[in-house]
Amino acid sequence: MVKRMSKPKNKIRVRFVGTNAEDVTGSCVLVETNTKKILIECGLYQGEKSLLEHYKINNSNFVFKPKEIDYLILLHSHIDHVGLVPKLYKQGATCKIIAPKGLRDFFEIMAKDSAFIMDKEAEDLRKKFKRDFEPIYTSKEVETALSYWNEYEKEQIIEIEEDLKIRFTNSGHIINACQGEFWIKNNNRVTKIAVTSDLGNVAVKNFYIEDFQPIEKANLLIGEATYAKELKHIGDKNRRKDLEKIKSIITQVCVENKGKILFPVFALQRCQTLLTCIYDLFNEEDNFNIPIIIDSPLALKLSQEFLKELKGEQKEKFEKVLQWQNLKQEKDFEGTQEWVNSKEPCVFLSCSGMMNAGRSVYIASQILPNVKNCIVFCGYAGEGTLAYKIKNNKQKTITIEGKKVPCRSQVINLLSFSNHMQRKDLLQYYSNGNYDKIAIVHSEFKSKITFCEELQKEINKKNKTNKVICVNKSTEILL
Repeated sequence: MVKRMSKPKNKIRVRFVGTNAEDVTGSCVLVETNTKKILIECGLYQGEKSLLEHYKINNSNFVFKPKEIDYLILLHSHIDHVGLVPKLYKQGATCKIIAPKGLRDFFEIMAKDSAFIMDKEAEDLRKKFKRDFEPIYTSKEVETALSYWNEYEKEQIIEIEEDLKIRFTNSGHIINACQGEFWIKNNNRVTKIAVTSDLGNVAVKNFYIEDFQPIEKANLLIGEATYAKELKHIGDKNRRKDLEKIKSIITQVCVENKGKILFPVFALQRCQTLLTCIYDLFNEEDNFNIPIIIDSPLALKLSQEFLKELKGEQKEKFEKVLQWQNLKQEKDFEGTQEWVNSKEPCVFLSCSGMMNAGRSVYIASQILPNVKNCIVFCGYAGEGTLAYKIKNNKQKTITIEGKKVPCRSQVINLLSFSNHMQRKDLLQYYSNGNYDKIAIVHSEFKSKITFCEELQKEINKKNKTNKVICVNKSTEILL
């Protein structure tokens, strides 16, 4: 066992206590001062491991004592950034939650859905291994976390207490997503720490997201690099090509061939964005009568939350989208089965995006064998997931839930819908700012090493002294 060194007196210690220290998921950073412990995000690990391995990782003890945390700061509502918050309170935390205005209800919907899934997964593990598995948390712990919730306006410096000020700055990633700026006073010295959380793709204009605003200065910037290895730049040209593909595919498959299309989507943001794109492409065509089916209860709940949060033209736009006569909303699985088994052409927007669970798995098993049908992928699929296997499959059959399924349908991949900042723009953002240190997280580790080396070169070219830190799970930074 490695003996942890004590923190030098009067220094702020930053520790990377989530799996995003060496991976693209599970965000969690601990900041310790002489008198305070501040946790920034508390995310679930989501990867390509087995159900048991996922359970072990997410159910393991925190490397800190939850009851000693003074503040928990959340920046956006994707589950790999907030998915272990209820577990924190299950294990004794009583800290105040600080979040941007508009995040609470999205968190509640996402966390309760996660609790439902965890209950089912624990049951599956009990049946498989014939021993007890307790859910990582339940909806009760979600309610406990919500009782500590506090929200603050964006783009304003808020004094939480004398030694802590915060500001939430738009990240451009999903609805209400933010970066965090923290001014922390420790022994009469103020240190500024900035955390990007996830950053949106600034090269593509997306619906229902506020524009990214850079943080220009900090003593420490903790920055994501999800696309560290992606050399190809995805911009508006790619979006235009993708929209042309969507128009052509729906016309060919549904209108001409009377087939069915599956878009596996993520319930939060991807579903609403893609639905709006389809609406824009077809709503003015009087003869277009193809049903567009959202069959995810989670996506439907989140869409109603979008209506509450959006304002002005964006709200008016989304209201029109949800009122479109072609849109069909199916909460029940029986309704999905009826659409799948009918002879009527249709388009499914179905969860989950990586097809590791949810109705998209069932729909894929039913439409893959038919040459008239099509599956259209519009985002990242982790290696080992069903989505990855279908996208890259070169065999005549694929196994879905233990059954061999013939692969005869078309498979299309869209490039412009994954909303993370591109490698080129990450390098520009991080090298343009004035930061004493830049700690890179939330990236596949081997790619991150190369990215950090290139980022340091870019900084040196601009005659700056910023130091780039390639974070691993044992990294500690003293400020």
